[in-house]
Amino acid sequence: MPAKKRMGHADRKPTRYRGVYYRGSGEGRRYEITWRCFGTCDNPKHVAKGAGQHWQRAHGDASDAVKLLARIEDEIEERRARVQRGERIAPERTFIEVMEEYKRSPAWKDLAPSTRPTYERHLRNNVLPGFGPLLVRQIDKQRITGWLRDLRQGERKRRRGDRTHGLSESSINGALTALRVVLLHAKDEGYIDRNPVDELSKRAKPKVTADKRDVRVLDEAELERLFGAAEAPYPLMLKLKAYTGLRSSELRGLVWGDLDLDAGRVTVSTQIDHAERGERVPLKSKTLTDRRSVPLMTELSDELRDHRAKLAEWGRAKPAAWVFPNEDGGHITYPAFAAAFARAVEAAGLGPDETLTPHSLRHGFGSMMLAGGDALMTVSNWLGHTRVSTTERWYAHQIAAMQDEASERMRARMDERRAQRLDLAGSTS
Repeated sequence: MPAKKRMGHADRKPTRYRGVYYRGSGEGRRYEITWRCFGTCDNPKHVAKGAGQHWQRAHGDASDAVKLLARIEDEIEERRARVQRGERIAPERTFIEVMEEYKRSPAWKDLAPSTRPTYERHLRNNVLPGFGPLLVRQIDKQRITGWLRDLRQGERKRRRGDRTHGLSESSINGALTALRVVLLHAKDEGYIDRNPVDELSKRAKPKVTADKRDVRVLDEAELERLFGAAEAPYPLMLKLKAYTGLRSSELRGLVWGDLDLDAGRVTVSTQIDHAERGERVPLKSKTLTDRRSVPLMTELSDELRDHRAKLAEWGRAKPAAWVFPNEDGGHITYPAFAAAFARAVEAAGLGPDETLTPHSLRHGFGSMMLAGGDALMTVSNWLGHTRVSTTERWYAHQIAAMQDEASERMRARMDERRAQRLDLAGSTS
């Protein structure tokens, strides 16, 4: 089989615009631009010669290529003028070089423990493939807009429901945030004058609210079916999650020192690390408080005592021991927990249902507390939200329904009082 021919300089064809070339034809046509750096780049050979030629692909049509070339030539002229004035010129850096530099900086170390692995995942999977080898000064608003469009249209590695193409808006927003913080570091170090992410139009930015999915809430009868269908030790785990509203990482990270069964309370201040190394890390989030106390109903306290007594026979009931260990005594990973939940849902005849996930139990706890008449501030504290507005946003529909019910009750009371006044007026006339 003959080797595939690689395109070289001869494959570029000039357009009627200076410095703009194209390859291919029809929908496969792509444009490239060329310019001379006049020794203002970091290439030692170009600096020694005082000039050098560069090529770069231009996204979009010929007019976009012309605009890109004009902007680059303006930047080169500005750099030449600064050099002539004796000003210091920041060295050229590729995106991957800036990213590695940022990950060695204090700003990276100051990130929340749960944020660093999230940024690393987005950078590795979504950002580096699009920007890795590029110079950071070459990353502009138009290039970022094209990258966002590709993320929305590209084929998914893993299918999610009916979605076969494109990342969710939440995932795209996470990738854009990771890109922004690296470019912010580039700006702070003087590699670029402005952060192009901040220049994106509102239309181009991810619409996170478009991803909001329905969350199914189970009633008491359905919860009992779920608990009864789960395999040990998951019935008690699911019950504790359903009646305390703990997040899965908080639930799996509980140790016996977090529970005060006599007082009927669980203290939440840590969670399992997102890398699943079995480390308890402090809660540090913009939307969650770093410490909270949630009440335990008597039935749960009694079941937890029995559970602790069984573990004590194996020496696994010390204050630092996991409340819910796996067979080897280690922590239960999220994939294992989610798989056990899915099996229990199917065995209980409740699914499969994409709107029914472990998070449904946390959401159901909030709904149950609000429906029972607990104050919004109290429920917000139990869920660990730093702002009541977060709770209001998640339970907007239920709060609206509760307000409608309150309006009906108020209207009924006012009608009753009016009827009483009319009766009183009639009896005195």
